[in-house]
Amino acid sequence: KYKRRMYFKILGFLLMLTIASSASDKRLQQLIADKRIYMDRYQGAECDFCYYLFELAQYAIQGDITQESVVSIATEYCLLNGGGFGYSCRGEWQCQNLCNIAKEWAPTVFDAIILVDDVEKVCGRFGYCSALDKTEDMNDIEFGNTHTLSKTVQNFDDAIEKGETYRLAHVTDIHTNPWYISGGWTDCGLPSCCSNVPYSNESKEKTQQTTAGVYGDYNCDGPIALQESFAKDVVIQHQKFPLSGLVFTGDWPPHNVWNQSRSWNTDVIIQMSKILHKDLPKGFPVFPLLGNHAGFPVSSFNTLNIEYDAVGAYIPIGRTWLNLGWINQTHYDQFIRTGGAYVADIPNTPMRVITMNSNFYVGGNLWNLPPASQDAYFDPGNQFKLLEDALKQAEHDGIGVFIMFHHPFGEWFDVRIEKFQSLLTTFQNNIIAILDGHTHEDNEHIIWDTNNRNPIIVEYDPGSITPNHGRNPGWRIYDLAKPNTGGILQVLDYHNRRANLKTENWINNVTKGIPLKWETVYSAKEAYGLKDLSPGSWVEMAHRMYTDEKLWDTWWMNHVTGNESQKAPTGEMKNHTICKIIASTKESQIHC
Repeated sequence: KYKRRMYFKILGFLLMLTIASSASDKRLQQLIADKRIYMDRYQGAECDFCYYLFELAQYAIQGDITQESVVSIATEYCLLNGGGFGYSCRGEWQCQNLCNIAKEWAPTVFDAIILVDDVEKVCGRFGYCSALDKTEDMNDIEFGNTHTLSKTVQNFDDAIEKGETYRLAHVTDIHTNPWYISGGWTDCGLPSCCSNVPYSNESKEKTQQTTAGVYGDYNCDGPIALQESFAKDVVIQHQKFPLSGLVFTGDWPPHNVWNQSRSWNTDVIIQMSKILHKDLPKGFPVFPLLGNHAGFPVSSFNTLNIEYDAVGAYIPIGRTWLNLGWINQTHYDQFIRTGGAYVADIPNTPMRVITMNSNFYVGGNLWNLPPASQDAYFDPGNQFKLLEDALKQAEHDGIGVFIMFHHPFGEWFDVRIEKFQSLLTTFQNNIIAILDGHTHEDNEHIIWDTNNRNPIIVEYDPGSITPNHGRNPGWRIYDLAKPNTGGILQVLDYHNRRANLKTENWINNVTKGIPLKWETVYSAKEAYGLKDLSPGSWVEMAHRMYTDEKLWDTWWMNHVTGNESQKAPTGEMKNHTICKIIASTKESQIHC
C-alpha cells in the first residue's frame, strides 16, 4: 500500500509539473505555483487526485481557469496511470480510447458539480476517499443472534395439492455487445474485448485461449447469439411448465463506456428489446427496468430535473416497451413521470411488480453530488411516493408484490436506506421479495426491520447473462405458492439455470453451430439445506456456513457462477462475505 501510494504521489507531482510547464492556461500555472491546488491530504493517492481534480473543476466553473484545462489534466492522468474513472487499459491505442471518457463526460460533470459545495463528499461518494463517507454508529445491534428467529416452517402442501403454484423467471445484466466478433481477440488491453480492437499482448498469434467463442468469453460482454440462446432456454422451460413472466432487473448496454453516448446506449436497449421480444412467445409478459449502463455518463440520471433525460432515454425506451406490449399506457405514463418507475400486475396471478430506478440513490450517479439530491426529504421523480402508494394498494388488495431495482439495497445512500427500510417494515406482510442485479454474482441479502431485530425480507440477485469478469451466464426460476396459513404468495424454492462457457466454447470454437447447453445447476432448498426460503432460514443458513466448510464451498461456487478458478476465501474475507448475506447494508455489516 505504501509503494502504491508513493507511486501515485510521484505520478501526480510529475503530472502537475508537466501541465504547469506546458499549459497555455496561465491562470492554472499561477494557481499551482501559489499552492492553492495541492495533492497530499494523507487520504491515499487516488483520494488526493480526486481532491485535486474537483478543486480544478470548481476553479473552472468560477472562470479562474478553462474547462479544457481540467479535461486535459484528467486525460493526462488517465494516460499516465494506465486508466482512470474506474477502468484500466493497456496499450497506447487502448488508453487513448479509454481516456477519451474525460472529454465525453465533461459536460455532464460540470453541469452537476456546479451545484456542489463540498469536495469531500464528492470524493467520498465516488469511493476514492472511503474515510470521508462514514456512517453513523448503530447501538446494540447483534446480527449474530439467531435465538429470536422464528422456528415455524412454512408449509405449502395445500397449494401444491391443488396445483395453485406459479413460476417466475428472473434475469439481469445481459450486457449484449452488438460489436462482438466471434474469433476476435479476448485480450485487448481494455475492460471489455472481443470486438475490432487491436491485440495487446506480446504474442500476435491467435490461440484457443485468446480467441472469442461463439457465445462469449470471460473477458468480454456477450454477443447477440448468447442473448438469443438464453431466450430459447426460457421458451423451453416455459413449454415444460408455464412461466408467469420474466422480470429483467436492468443493464443491456455493454461495458465499453469509452465508446458510448446517450443515443447509443438508448439505441442498444431498444434494439436488444426488439430481439428479445422476437425470440419469446407471443404475448409473453416481460417487466424490464433501467440499469446503471442505461445512463450517460454511466450511472448518471438527473435527480433534480427528470425532464433532463426524458427525450434521450425515458421516452424512446418507454415507447419501445409500450409498443412491444411489455408495459401499458398507465405504466408508460408512470415511467416518464417518475424517471423509470412503474407498477404492474403479473397477468393471471395474485402478484404485482413495483419497479424503481435505483440510479437515483447511489454514489456513482453524478447528479447525486449536489447537496439538494442528498436531502433526506428529497424524492427524485416522486418514486418513493409511487412505492408507498403501491404498497398501500397491495395491502388493500391482499396481493403480494416484488420490488425490483438494479443496485443492491446496500449500495444506496444512508438517507434513502432509512426511508426504504421504514416502508419495508410497515408493509412487510405484502412483499414477496426484492429482486435486483448489478453485481454479476449470485447473491442473497437479508433486510431487517427498522429496529434491526427481525429479518423481514430477502433480496435476490441471480447472477448475470454477460460472462464478462469471469462469469458463467445464468438466470433463475422462482417457484411460488401460498402457505397453508394463508396470506400472500411466498417463494417455495428457486432453480438456477446456467451455461458453462469454458466447456461450451471449446466445442463451439472447433465445431460451429452446436447450441449452447443450459442446465439447472442447483435448487436453493436442496443445495443449502433450507427448511424454507423465509428470511430467518437464510440467516440460519449463513450462520451454518461459518463452520460447515462443505456448505460454504457450495454456496461460494454458486456465488461465482461456477467459475472454478475463483477459490472460496478463508478467514476475515470469508466472514465479511457471510456478513454481506446476513446484513444487507454497509452500516449494518460493521456490526455483523
